[in-house]
Amino acid sequence: MQYLNIAFALLAFLAWGGLFFVYYRERIIPWFVNRFTRDKPPKASEENSLFGGAAPLPFKYETEEQAKEKREKEIALIEAALQAEKEAAMKEDEDTHTSSSVQSKEDNPSSEKTSS
Repeated sequence: MQYLNIAFALLAFLAWGGLFFVYYRERIIPWFVNRFTRDKPPKASEENSLFGGAAPLPFKYETEEQAKEKREKEIALIEAALQAEKEAAMKEDEDTHTSSSVQSKEDNPSSEKTSS
């Protein structure tokens, strides 16, 4: 009888633990996740920064004047390329227009005689 009492006591404790876990599951699971998972890296704050909370500046090899000159050169190069492309397109349109008018004149030689 003594072993039966110990078995019932263990069963009661297991049942109580199971009920406790099921009842407080919503509170226990986040605790386990918080306790046994990695933390996110800390966010930068003014207290933790090396320069007293100032925003970090990007490192640049060139001065502002050099960067401005470089941008102006790039813009001029792009504009020149666009202008050349426009001129090529206009020339192509003129070539197709003149070749189509020459071809139409060759197709209708009688129209030249009547218009002259």
